Amino acid sequence: MGYNSQQMLMAKTKDKTLVQPIYLPDTLSEKDIIKDGKLLEWLRSFKDIQKMIANKVDITPIYQAIFPDALAMAQEHDFLLQLCENLESSSWPADKKWNKSKGHCSWAGLTFKAYRSSGAFTARRVTVINLSRYNLFGNETVGRKGNIPDTIGCLSKLRELNLCYNFITGSIPPSIVKLSELKKVRLEFNHLKGGLPQEMEGLKSLEYLAIDHNKIEGTINELAKLTNLKELYIHENFFSGNVPEAMLNIAGLKKFYFYGNKFASLAADSRVKKERVNSQNYDWRDVE
Repeated sequence: MGYNSQQMLMAKTKDKTLVQPIYLPDTLSEKDIIKDGKLLEWLRSFKDIQKMIANKVDITPIYQAIFPDALAMAQEHDFLLQLCENLESSSWPADKKWNKSKGHCSWAGLTFKAYRSSGAFTARRVTVINLSRYNLFGNETVGRKGNIPDTIGCLSKLRELNLCYNFITGSIPPSIVKLSELKKVRLEFNHLKGGLPQEMEGLKSLEYLAIDHNKIEGTINELAKLTNLKELYIHENFFSGNVPEAMLNIAGLKKFYFYGNKFASLAADSRVKKERVNSQNYDWRDVE
Protein backbone atom coordinates (compact mmCIF):
# COMPACT_ATOMS: atom_id res chain seq x y z
CA MET A 1 0.00 0.00 0.00
CA GLY A 2 1.23 3.49 -0.80
CA TYR A 3 1.11 6.36 1.69
CA ASN A 4 0.27 10.02 1.29
CA SER A 5 2.05 12.29 3.75
CA GLN A 6 -0.85 14.73 3.52
CA GLN A 7 -3.23 12.10 4.86
CA MET A 8 -2.20 11.64 8.45
CA LEU A 9 -4.48 10.75 11.31
CA MET A 10 -3.50 10.66 14.94
CA ALA A 11 -5.67 8.10 16.70
CA LYS A 12 -6.47 8.63 20.35
CA THR A 13 -7.51 6.40 23.20
CA LYS A 14 -8.90 7.45 26.55
CA ASP A 15 -5.51 7.71 28.27
CA LYS A 16 -2.89 8.14 25.53
CA THR A 17 -2.17 9.53 22.07
CA LEU A 18 -0.15 7.54 19.62
CA VAL A 19 3.35 8.95 19.26
CA GLN A 20 4.07 7.45 15.85
CA PRO A 21 2.18 9.15 12.96
CA ILE A 22 -0.24 6.90 11.09
CA TYR A 23 -0.21 7.62 7.37
CA LEU A 24 -3.33 6.46 5.61
CA PRO A 25 -3.05 4.39 2.41
CA ASP A 26 -3.63 6.19 -0.89
CA THR A 27 -5.79 3.39 -2.21
CA LEU A 28 -7.29 0.25 -0.81
CA SER A 29 -8.66 -2.56 -2.92
CA GLU A 30 -12.20 -3.80 -2.41
CA LYS A 31 -10.80 -7.02 -0.97
CA ASP A 32 -8.75 -5.02 1.54
CA ILE A 33 -11.88 -3.16 2.62
CA ILE A 34 -14.14 -6.18 2.89
CA LYS A 35 -11.63 -8.44 4.59
CA ASP A 36 -10.81 -6.81 7.91
CA GLY A 37 -7.68 -8.91 8.21
CA LYS A 38 -5.82 -6.85 5.59
CA LEU A 39 -6.54 -3.58 7.34
CA LEU A 40 -5.79 -4.95 10.77
CA GLU A 41 -2.52 -6.40 9.47
CA TRP A 42 -1.54 -2.95 8.22
CA LEU A 43 -2.62 -1.24 11.44
CA ARG A 44 -0.73 -3.72 13.58
CA SER A 45 2.49 -2.90 11.75
CA PHE A 46 2.87 0.25 13.86
CA LYS A 47 5.01 -0.14 16.98
CA ASP A 48 2.63 1.86 19.16
CA ILE A 49 -0.25 -0.35 18.11
CA GLN A 50 1.84 -3.43 18.84
CA LYS A 51 2.53 -2.12 22.33
CA MET A 52 -1.16 -1.47 22.90
CA ILE A 53 -2.03 -5.00 21.78
CA ALA A 54 0.67 -6.41 24.06
CA ASN A 55 -0.89 -4.45 26.94
CA LYS A 56 -4.34 -5.78 26.00
CA VAL A 57 -5.63 -2.36 25.01
CA ASP A 58 -8.63 -2.52 22.67
CA ILE A 59 -7.62 -1.01 19.32
CA THR A 60 -11.17 -1.15 17.91
CA PRO A 61 -11.82 2.60 18.47
CA ILE A 62 -8.66 3.42 16.51
CA TYR A 63 -9.65 1.09 13.70
CA GLN A 64 -13.11 2.63 13.56
CA ALA A 65 -11.68 6.15 13.54
CA ILE A 66 -9.37 5.44 10.62
CA PHE A 67 -11.64 3.20 8.55
CA PRO A 68 -15.30 4.10 9.25
CA ASP A 69 -16.47 3.38 5.72
CA ALA A 70 -14.37 0.24 5.51
CA LEU A 71 -16.35 -1.15 8.42
CA ALA A 72 -19.60 -0.01 6.80
CA MET A 73 -18.68 -1.76 3.55
CA ALA A 74 -17.79 -4.93 5.44
CA GLN A 75 -21.17 -4.83 7.19
CA GLU A 76 -22.96 -4.31 3.88
CA HIS A 77 -21.05 -7.25 2.41
CA ASP A 78 -22.09 -9.44 5.35
CA PHE A 79 -25.76 -8.45 4.95
CA LEU A 80 -25.74 -9.20 1.23
CA LEU A 81 -24.09 -12.56 1.84
CA GLN A 82 -26.74 -13.39 4.44
CA LEU A 83 -29.50 -12.36 2.02
CA CYS A 84 -27.94 -14.62 -0.61
CA GLU A 85 -27.67 -17.49 1.86
CA ASN A 86 -31.33 -17.06 2.88
CA LEU A 87 -32.68 -17.20 -0.67
CA GLU A 88 -32.35 -19.45 -3.70
CA SER A 89 -32.89 -18.33 -7.27
CA SER A 90 -32.93 -19.80 -10.73
CA SER A 91 -32.65 -16.37 -12.34
CA TRP A 92 -29.20 -15.08 -11.37
CA PRO A 93 -27.17 -13.85 -14.37
CA ALA A 94 -24.38 -16.39 -14.75
CA ASP A 95 -21.65 -13.75 -14.97
CA LYS A 96 -22.86 -11.76 -11.97
CA LYS A 97 -24.02 -14.43 -9.56
CA TRP A 98 -23.59 -13.52 -5.91
CA ASN A 99 -20.49 -15.38 -4.86
CA LYS A 100 -18.56 -15.41 -1.59
CA SER A 101 -15.28 -15.52 -3.47
CA LYS A 102 -15.95 -12.18 -5.20
CA GLY A 103 -16.43 -8.66 -3.87
CA HIS A 104 -20.06 -7.58 -3.84
CA CYS A 105 -19.35 -4.65 -6.17
CA SER A 106 -19.50 -7.14 -9.05
CA TRP A 107 -22.84 -8.68 -8.06
CA ALA A 108 -26.03 -8.32 -10.10
CA GLY A 109 -28.84 -6.04 -9.00
CA LEU A 110 -26.73 -3.59 -7.01
CA THR A 111 -25.95 0.09 -7.59
CA PHE A 112 -23.20 1.97 -5.76
CA LYS A 113 -22.08 5.49 -5.01
CA ALA A 114 -18.52 6.48 -4.15
CA TYR A 115 -17.90 8.13 -0.78
CA ARG A 116 -14.48 9.41 0.21
CA SER A 117 -13.81 9.19 3.92
CA SER A 118 -11.02 10.85 5.89
CA GLY A 119 -8.84 10.89 2.77
CA ALA A 120 -8.14 7.19 3.30
CA PHE A 121 -9.91 5.69 0.34
CA THR A 122 -13.02 5.88 -1.80
CA ALA A 123 -15.66 3.49 -0.50
CA ARG A 124 -18.40 2.18 -2.77
CA ARG A 125 -21.60 2.09 -0.72
CA VAL A 126 -24.79 0.31 -1.77
CA THR A 127 -27.53 2.77 -2.82
CA VAL A 128 -29.90 0.50 -4.77
CA ILE A 129 -30.87 -3.16 -4.45
CA ASN A 130 -33.02 -4.28 -7.38
CA LEU A 131 -33.76 -7.99 -7.45
CA SER A 132 -37.28 -7.76 -8.83
CA ARG A 133 -38.54 -10.95 -10.50
CA TYR A 134 -35.42 -12.95 -9.63
CA ASN A 135 -37.57 -15.87 -8.45
CA LEU A 136 -36.11 -15.64 -4.94
CA PHE A 137 -37.38 -18.24 -2.49
CA GLY A 138 -36.39 -20.05 0.68
CA ASN A 139 -35.56 -23.69 1.17
CA GLU A 140 -35.56 -24.78 4.82
CA THR A 141 -34.22 -28.23 3.97
CA VAL A 142 -30.87 -26.68 3.07
CA GLY A 143 -30.99 -23.91 5.68
CA ARG A 144 -32.31 -21.13 3.45
CA LYS A 145 -34.77 -19.20 5.62
CA GLY A 146 -36.34 -17.23 2.76
CA ASN A 147 -36.48 -13.94 4.66
CA ILE A 148 -34.80 -10.51 4.57
CA PRO A 149 -32.09 -10.37 7.29
CA ASP A 150 -32.71 -7.78 10.00
CA THR A 151 -29.15 -6.51 9.53
CA ILE A 152 -30.51 -4.50 6.58
CA GLY A 153 -30.30 -1.54 8.96
CA CYS A 154 -26.55 -1.31 8.23
CA LEU A 155 -27.20 -0.11 4.65
CA SER A 156 -27.19 3.52 5.72
CA LYS A 157 -26.79 4.88 2.16
CA LEU A 158 -29.56 2.75 0.64
CA ARG A 159 -32.07 4.80 -1.36
CA GLU A 160 -34.07 2.14 -3.17
CA LEU A 161 -35.02 -1.41 -2.24
CA ASN A 162 -36.83 -3.48 -4.87
CA LEU A 163 -37.52 -7.13 -4.07
CA CYS A 164 -40.98 -7.33 -5.62
CA TYR A 165 -42.45 -10.33 -7.45
CA ASN A 166 -40.53 -12.99 -5.57
CA PHE A 167 -41.39 -15.60 -2.92
CA ILE A 168 -39.79 -13.93 0.11
CA THR A 169 -41.22 -14.93 3.50
CA GLY A 170 -40.89 -13.67 7.07
CA SER A 171 -41.73 -10.13 8.12
CA ILE A 172 -40.49 -6.68 7.13
CA PRO A 173 -37.24 -6.45 9.15
CA PRO A 174 -37.52 -4.02 12.10
CA SER A 175 -34.11 -2.44 11.47
CA ILE A 176 -35.29 -1.07 8.11
CA VAL A 177 -36.52 1.99 10.01
CA LYS A 178 -32.87 3.04 10.48
CA LEU A 179 -32.53 3.78 6.74
CA SER A 180 -33.11 7.52 6.77
CA GLU A 181 -32.05 7.99 3.13
CA LEU A 182 -34.41 5.32 1.77
CA LYS A 183 -36.80 6.85 -0.78
CA LYS A 184 -38.44 3.88 -2.48
CA VAL A 185 -39.42 0.42 -1.23
CA ARG A 186 -41.05 -2.24 -3.41
CA LEU A 187 -41.88 -5.50 -1.65
CA GLU A 188 -45.18 -6.27 -3.38
CA PHE A 189 -46.15 -9.75 -4.54
CA ASN A 190 -44.22 -11.78 -1.96
CA HIS A 191 -45.28 -13.91 1.02
CA LEU A 192 -44.48 -11.46 3.83
CA LYS A 193 -46.34 -11.89 7.12
CA GLY A 194 -46.46 -10.25 10.53
CA GLY A 195 -47.05 -6.61 11.33
CA LEU A 196 -45.40 -3.36 10.35
CA PRO A 197 -42.15 -2.30 12.05
CA GLN A 198 -42.32 0.18 14.91
CA GLU A 199 -40.81 3.69 14.81
CA MET A 200 -41.35 4.09 11.07
CA GLU A 201 -40.75 7.83 11.41
CA GLY A 202 -37.09 6.85 10.99
CA LEU A 203 -37.85 6.45 7.28
CA LYS A 204 -37.99 10.21 6.94
CA SER A 205 -37.09 10.27 3.23
CA LEU A 206 -39.52 7.57 2.10
CA GLU A 207 -41.74 8.67 -0.79
CA TYR A 208 -42.88 5.39 -2.33
CA LEU A 209 -43.97 2.26 -0.46
CA ALA A 210 -45.50 -0.80 -2.11
CA ILE A 211 -46.18 -3.81 0.13
CA ASP A 212 -49.40 -4.96 -1.57
CA HIS A 213 -50.27 -8.58 -2.30
CA ASN A 214 -48.67 -10.05 0.81
CA LYS A 215 -50.07 -11.42 4.09
CA ILE A 216 -49.16 -8.52 6.38
CA GLU A 217 -51.54 -7.93 9.28
CA GLY A 218 -52.31 -5.59 12.16
CA THR A 219 -53.04 -1.87 12.08
CA ILE A 220 -51.46 0.69 9.79
CA ASN A 221 -51.03 3.45 12.39
CA GLU A 222 -47.25 3.45 11.89
CA LEU A 223 -47.72 4.45 8.23
CA ALA A 224 -49.16 7.79 9.32
CA LYS A 225 -45.64 8.70 10.49
CA LEU A 226 -44.35 8.62 6.89
CA THR A 227 -45.09 12.26 6.23
CA ASN A 228 -43.19 12.49 2.92
CA LEU A 229 -45.10 9.71 1.18
CA LYS A 230 -46.30 10.34 -2.36
CA GLU A 231 -47.47 6.84 -3.26
CA LEU A 232 -48.65 4.08 -0.92
CA TYR A 233 -49.85 0.62 -1.95
CA ILE A 234 -50.98 -1.71 0.84
CA HIS A 235 -53.92 -3.45 -0.86
CA GLU A 236 -54.56 -7.20 -0.75
CA ASN A 237 -53.17 -7.88 2.73
CA PHE A 238 -54.75 -8.66 6.12
CA PHE A 239 -54.62 -5.21 7.70
CA SER A 240 -57.40 -4.42 10.18
CA GLY A 241 -58.62 -1.65 12.46
CA ASN A 242 -59.18 1.83 11.09
CA VAL A 243 -57.43 3.86 8.41
CA PRO A 244 -56.07 6.79 10.47
CA GLU A 245 -57.26 10.24 9.55
CA ALA A 246 -53.63 11.34 9.67
CA MET A 247 -53.00 9.18 6.61
CA LEU A 248 -55.43 11.28 4.60
CA ASN A 249 -53.76 14.49 5.76
CA ILE A 250 -50.33 13.72 4.31
CA ALA A 251 -50.10 16.63 1.88
CA GLY A 252 -48.00 14.98 -0.81
CA LEU A 253 -49.80 11.63 -0.87
CA LYS A 254 -51.25 11.32 -4.37
CA LYS A 255 -51.95 7.59 -4.56
CA PHE A 256 -53.19 5.47 -1.67
CA TYR A 257 -54.56 1.99 -2.45
CA PHE A 258 -55.82 -0.10 0.48
CA TYR A 259 -58.65 -2.28 -0.80
CA GLY A 260 -58.74 -6.01 -0.08
CA ASN A 261 -57.97 -5.73 3.64
CA LYS A 262 -60.09 -6.08 6.79
CA PHE A 263 -60.50 -2.45 7.78
CA ALA A 264 -63.47 -1.61 9.98
CA SER A 265 -63.87 1.92 8.71
CA LEU A 266 -62.14 4.91 7.20
CA ALA A 267 -61.50 7.50 9.88
CA ALA A 268 -63.49 10.71 9.59
CA ASP A 269 -63.41 11.16 5.82
CA SER A 270 -66.92 12.05 4.68
CA ARG A 271 -66.03 11.64 1.00
CA VAL A 272 -65.78 7.88 1.31
CA LYS A 273 -68.61 5.48 2.00
CA LYS A 274 -67.82 2.77 4.51
CA GLU A 275 -68.75 -0.06 2.15
CA ARG A 276 -66.09 1.09 -0.31
CA VAL A 277 -63.18 0.91 2.13
CA ASN A 278 -62.21 -2.62 1.06
CA SER A 279 -63.55 -2.54 -2.50
CA GLN A 280 -61.50 -3.37 -5.59
CA ASN A 281 -59.51 -0.79 -7.56
CA TYR A 282 -59.96 1.91 -4.97
CA ASP A 283 -57.87 5.07 -4.80
CA TRP A 284 -59.30 7.31 -2.09
CA ARG A 285 -58.24 10.56 -3.75
CA ASP A 286 -60.45 9.76 -6.74
CA VAL A 287 -63.55 9.61 -4.55
CA GLU A 288 -65.66 12.71 -3.99
